[in-house]
Amino acid sequence: AGTQAFAHVRQALADIMGEAPNATSLNEIFASAYDGKHNLAQATRQLVHALFGDFGLVVVEPDEVKFKEVFAPFAARDLKEQISFRTVSKTSEALAANYKAQVHAREINLFYVDENVRERIEKHDDGTYSVVNTSMRLSAEELEKMLSDHPERFSPNVVLRPLYQEVLLPNVAYVGGGAEVAYWHQYRDMFTAFEVPMPVVLLRNSALWVDKGTRAKAEKTGIALTDYFEDVEVLIKKFIAGLPQSEVSLQAESDQIINVFDAIKGKSVAVDPTLQAAVEADLSRVLKQVQQIESKLVRAEKRKHETELAQIRAVKEKLFPAGVLQERYDNFIPYFLKHGSGFFDTLLHSFDPLGKDFYIFSEE
Repeated sequence: AGTQAFAHVRQALADIMGEAPNATSLNEIFASAYDGKHNLAQATRQLVHALFGDFGLVVVEPDEVKFKEVFAPFAARDLKEQISFRTVSKTSEALAANYKAQVHAREINLFYVDENVRERIEKHDDGTYSVVNTSMRLSAEELEKMLSDHPERFSPNVVLRPLYQEVLLPNVAYVGGGAEVAYWHQYRDMFTAFEVPMPVVLLRNSALWVDKGTRAKAEKTGIALTDYFEDVEVLIKKFIAGLPQSEVSLQAESDQIINVFDAIKGKSVAVDPTLQAAVEADLSRVLKQVQQIESKLVRAEKRKHETELAQIRAVKEKLFPAGVLQERYDNFIPYFLKHGSGFFDTLLHSFDPLGKDFYIFSEE
């Protein structure tokens, strides 16, 4: 079944890549990794090594028994005391006013892994433990013995994984993307409780990759690439406002109306102070009507320039697919097919991981 699944993956990728210039070399890389002789983890390592091995990348297999033996004392403490659950939940609650939690800790943040099983471990009120979707039910003593005898059967989830990697390979700093940096903020108290030094957490560079077609569309709209970080409706309004002889803004007229009503209010209050509220209510009603007229003008102007507006939306979607950064949506395949390993070379030589710049790469 595994061999058939891998064959299906290889064929699907080959169909997707088609006759692109670098399709042959990339197909060979995938075929070598997903050959049915490797499990999914091994295939992924093979793929990553083929793509990045020349850059000096070192891949560590976290499921090695010796590594799990090193982590076993931390896993044992967490099983007994639920340290990760208590500390991460407390930190998340303290951050809740100004911060949306990225991860949610469970009472037990370890998986049980054995052959074809990878399921959560749950603790029950009577002090026993069970493995979800299996018949396994263990006492605390039995679970502790299993952890001691077979530490490789216990795998940390997203909450304990950062602790595991810092126990194995302590870092001075952790450089990650926006999503990774966000959830590390929830772990500080957990590291303190386990007496493991937490690295300094730094945000890495991010980038947009603009192909020729997208750049040409952006140039036709007259909107700078750097402006595309704004909401698409803001971009559309900016485009409409920049059109020659475009008179869709009624701000000047609104200002004149406000001045007229201020004069009316002054005369009215001088005669009868109770008239102030009525004059202000009439002003508010008139300004709302002016806003409605302005909205109609904007819609009419939009209809006259549907092609340009469609281009603006297309550029926005290409640069921020589904409303997120390309790096959160796209994978490397279409870029590799077009540019080969030179795509990675460009990124490697352009980025400064400790810098604060956001890069825009535009194809020549």
